[in-house]
Amino acid sequence: MLVLDGSQSLRMDGWEKVKQFATTIADSFAIGPGQVRVGLVQFSSRELTKLEFGLSSNPSYVKTSITKMEYQNSRTDITKGLRLAREELETNGRRGVKRIVIMMTDGEDNEMGNPEEEAARVKAMKNTELYIVGVGKYVNPSSLKHMVSSPVDQHYFFAQDFTALLSLIDNLVTYSCSFIDCSKVSPNHGPLVGGTVIKIGGEGFSDGPVLCRFGNKTFPGERIDEDHVSCVSTPGEASGQTVVFEVSTDGGKKFTSSFCQFTYEIENGDPCSAWDESCDFCLEHSYCGFCSNKVTLEDGSLGSQCAGFYRDGKNEGEQDFVCVGTYHTEDCPAGYECSLNNATCELAAPGTGSEKEECDAGCGLGHIYKCNDDLHVCELCENGTPGCVDHVSCKKGCLLPDSSSPEPSQPPSPVEEGVPKELVGTIWRGLQINQKPVKGEFQMKFSSDIVQVVDPDGSGYIANVSYSGQHLIFLPSNGFDAGKVIYVKRDQRFVGEFEVDTFANNVPGVSKFAKSFDSRMSKSFGVEVWIRCLLPRTCSFRFEEHPTQPLPFVRRSISSGDKLADHDICSVFTTCDSCVEQPTCGYCSTPVKYNDGSIGTNCGGFNLDDSKRPFVCKGTYSSNSCDASVPPQVYYCDDSFYGCVETIAGNGTTYETCQNECNEDNFQPVPVTPPALQGKWRGLLVQANYTLGEYIADFSATEVVISDNANNVIIRGSVSSTVREVWITNLNGVYRGIWQIVYGPETGNVQIAFGSVNGRAPSSFRQASQNERDISLFLTSCLAQKYSQGICSFD
Repeated sequence: MLVLDGSQSLRMDGWEKVKQFATTIADSFAIGPGQVRVGLVQFSSRELTKLEFGLSSNPSYVKTSITKMEYQNSRTDITKGLRLAREELETNGRRGVKRIVIMMTDGEDNEMGNPEEEAARVKAMKNTELYIVGVGKYVNPSSLKHMVSSPVDQHYFFAQDFTALLSLIDNLVTYSCSFIDCSKVSPNHGPLVGGTVIKIGGEGFSDGPVLCRFGNKTFPGERIDEDHVSCVSTPGEASGQTVVFEVSTDGGKKFTSSFCQFTYEIENGDPCSAWDESCDFCLEHSYCGFCSNKVTLEDGSLGSQCAGFYRDGKNEGEQDFVCVGTYHTEDCPAGYECSLNNATCELAAPGTGSEKEECDAGCGLGHIYKCNDDLHVCELCENGTPGCVDHVSCKKGCLLPDSSSPEPSQPPSPVEEGVPKELVGTIWRGLQINQKPVKGEFQMKFSSDIVQVVDPDGSGYIANVSYSGQHLIFLPSNGFDAGKVIYVKRDQRFVGEFEVDTFANNVPGVSKFAKSFDSRMSKSFGVEVWIRCLLPRTCSFRFEEHPTQPLPFVRRSISSGDKLADHDICSVFTTCDSCVEQPTCGYCSTPVKYNDGSIGTNCGGFNLDDSKRPFVCKGTYSSNSCDASVPPQVYYCDDSFYGCVETIAGNGTTYETCQNECNEDNFQPVPVTPPALQGKWRGLLVQANYTLGEYIADFSATEVVISDNANNVIIRGSVSSTVREVWITNLNGVYRGIWQIVYGPETGNVQIAFGSVNGRAPSSFRQASQNERDISLFLTSCLAQKYSQGICSFD
């Protein structure tokens, strides 16, 4: 990628020299299919900085595009120029090949950016080197030298003026094209005592003396042929230790980039597996994190709980891993584990278990229970025992009176400007759930510092956003409450493919958060349930802005970036593919949370210097696979042959549980609606090409009617259920569905999906969301105890 200065200080004659420089550089590379590709960014002011053309293997197109470039003639935004180059390489760059970024400038960034930090992100990309050419007396050599790759004298070049610029091209091309690097290390592991003969394959090897450097120890190696040399490993310090070593083929003048690695006594295909003794012991070691469950390796086997990365990416013998649960990188908090005997969550060992609410929601799934009225606990029943119900229904009817203390009115976290990182760019769909709610579907979209909300009638508002912890503060710039601050208490849950957030909006103009969700439910406004899709590849929400909706707004300043989330080198890789390509980054199915409380992106990991930005991933954390939501060892029962079939996390159980349930007797439907589904629900269609609007599902003990807000019936029929399915039977035939429930502070929230008439139930919510012939709904309902107190009503 060429990144060229188009600022005002060049003047037109300098700009022509810059274009000549770019053309000559392009002519020096073998551009063509399967060979070199070239792209170009021109940076000037922030508004005018742009990608002139993306990576291309067509030499004529490249040279013509350079010739036709227009001089922007404005300010100097080096930061954005480097960012656009990085994003082009992330999006369209080829894996496994060397990437070169060549930047030319005659000055310093004057658009309030941080070019050194962006340069670090460019260099953090695998196989990427950054070269910089400074021209004239207004550059800052110290800053530019800090930005380039090492060694500095081979990556930083200086020209007194634009005429001298052209004389640098030969040296620049020589260094950027002439390099030596490892492409194969075999074997890449061996015993602690050392003495393993390692064969290194690479490119750019010269015919000079071969030297091997392990850490600070340098010793002779041997040449095998023009593309291969050999080294002998030195003794290691501990089992599982990974060391970086370098090779020179010119007597030590130039060594390989640090992509050669060797591991001592690798176990189970993971460099961290040797430290599996405990969570604390695991986290004492570099590039290692601890999973609350054993990780699943790419061959389907179970690995250790301590899992992590080699410093510079995957090595021979290493397997990718998926952590389904919680992945910790510094602390080892104890979570909760389900005791099936009484469907109760109990404290687990440090670093293991799940959040109490998550454990409660799934504890006892697939089993039936009966309430012990004396002890107020649910006790496990055998199948067929009269009076036994699913664990959720049992818990709802078996609780002691609520004596919990009221929620604090003000969270302790300081107020931060802008939208939390995990919300930027997200689209939400919602329903109002307070007393006398506005019926119909609401929409919400976040950008970097504002939120746009559209009501069912097409009205709404644009609001400035700040936040305190997970709670939000809106300042509308238009609409009925323009200029009045709105404090939004926020609760987060997850069900099926969705994050489910409950918002409790305090009275506009009152500068504090609501004391509790209850306190707002009884009002005529103020509480909403919102959902966003967590799997954009399979379910996708659109934002339908009202055509007359005003959009005036003045952007506010963004926080200066003193939080851990701002300094994780992995956080800038916004797509799964670009994230897992980095050597020490992994992709989390939900945004990671750092130890200072800040929220990052879905990409989190270790900086290359192992300086920790400690975080927790609650969900599925994958070291390399972008199908992290499809880990092995999660199964559902296919009743067409009563066998267990692999499915996605959240839609199945362990193989053992599946085998116990997967028999013909369990799939004979019982003519009753599952107790947890009985009642009136309001919801949204969520399958592909959904229709906007509110839907109503009214489940009695034996029947259901699902209709839209205009009372047009979608499905009506009698209800029966099996261990994992709910069936609706009418004159057309049988609709078989799957369902999953999670409880929020005021509501039960369900994702439910039905297959086509007389067909099988969807194997997963993902399948139902992709198939227009299926019916997939998100439903929300008042909790029974709240309903009886009159706090909310869906009638």
